[in-house]
Amino acid sequence: LYDRLLDFCIFLLTCIQIINILGLEQGDLEFMQASLDVGKILTLAISLASRTLAENIIGGITLKLYDGFDEGDTVWLEDRNMKGKVLSIGLTETEILGSDNLEIKIPNSQIGVQGISNLSRVNQSRVKQTLRFHFLDTKKLPKVLDAITGEIEKSCPKVIADGSKPLVAFLESYESDHVKATVTCHFDDVS
Repeated sequence: LYDRLLDFCIFLLTCIQIINILGLEQGDLEFMQASLDVGKILTLAISLASRTLAENIIGGITLKLYDGFDEGDTVWLEDRNMKGKVLSIGLTETEILGSDNLEIKIPNSQIGVQGISNLSRVNQSRVKQTLRFHFLDTKKLPKVLDAITGEIEKSCPKVIADGSKPLVAFLESYESDHVKATVTCHFDDVS
């Protein structure tokens, strides 16, 4: 693309020099001026088009150097609210197979801007569960919630219970027709 543009500029400069040597009249030069104006417009159009291409190429190089994810990794795209598997990371675009089996191609310049999480490199997970109780059970809730955390600790060998991550069950709020409680726990080695 740039070679062609450079060739065109050299051609135009050569034509101008030939016109000067031949000593052509003013009417002939107006035609050349119009040609140069068209050339300016084409140059502007090409530069704007190549800007997007350059952004995508720089994005592709950045993705390769950044090592945020590789082909075959499972990723979460926050802006699109979707999970998918990276099929390929090209020079200008990245292809992802969504969990709905649709292949999407995302320009590399957009991937750096949107939130993306590599789920393949996660070795812990968090589970947050909301529970609903009748108002009549409110007095029993402290014992029930303690029993829930105790049972999770006892029956789930991969739960993190050393205090580095929360393992909690608590009363969150009173809603119009129920009491809302939340249980949060973390697990090691989710593979």
